Amino acid sequence: YQASQLKLKQTEQELTQTAKLAVLGELSASINHEINQPLAALRTYSENSLKLLEMERTDLVKSNLEKMIGLNNTITDIIARLKVFTRKVTKQEHHVANLHQAVNNATSILSALMIKQGITLRLGTVPDEINIAIHPTELEQVLVNLIHNATQALQQHVLEQKILQEQQNLENVDQQASPQIGIEWQLHHNSCQLIIWDNGIGMPDDKLEQLFNPFFTTKPEGLGLGLSISKRIIEAYHGTISANRLEPSGMVFSLNIPLYNDKG
Repeated sequence: YQASQLKLKQTEQELTQTAKLAVLGELSASINHEINQPLAALRTYSENSLKLLEMERTDLVKSNLEKMIGLNNTITDIIARLKVFTRKVTKQEHHVANLHQAVNNATSILSALMIKQGITLRLGTVPDEINIAIHPTELEQVLVNLIHNATQALQQHVLEQKILQEQQNLENVDQQASPQIGIEWQLHHNSCQLIIWDNGIGMPDDKLEQLFNPFFTTKPEGLGLGLSISKRIIEAYHGTISANRLEPSGMVFSLNIPLYNDKG
């Protein structure tokens, strides 16, 4: 019995890692673009500096080197943000995640993708002092997963609206609502509620019930592991996650996670 339980736990961990890497794979084009820009600038500054050295323009070489250090830091930051997908979570007695930091990290991983798709992120100020009882890496993984799903739902929605307009030959139709993702938070007595919504394609009621089932997916290339793993993570920290349709279109995910009690 113990051997089979151990094997099951190992399989679960492997699936979790596969799901995280799948998200990373889907984001790779956006990440490449984000890293290639500062890399190209580094090359230009380097080549320029060699020419300036021959001309003995050390003042400009110094300025170039300072800019290159800044670009190097930019690349380091991008790579550090992606470590959320590869970090192994150590099980300890007490875990604490700073809400402001977790939301910041998760949205920064996806910022390039959202900008590319013309998505507006509606995010209110998250105070620095809200701490919740969950491992920060796991909270970030759940947030990245939910926000990434929302970007895909919005992409699908925009595509469907475009096809509909073409089919009906509508030229002067009212502009559809611009694609948006919102992140809101509320404090309750001993828990924090996080709400992530989008005005994307949404989901019919019959599929809504299966949303958190392992291997259920509406994406042709999807593994269907992201949401089931997100649910397992949140419930492991005595929290809850639910999904509902947003009218007229879109989805809203609600997370309830216990607040961190430093006295306990």
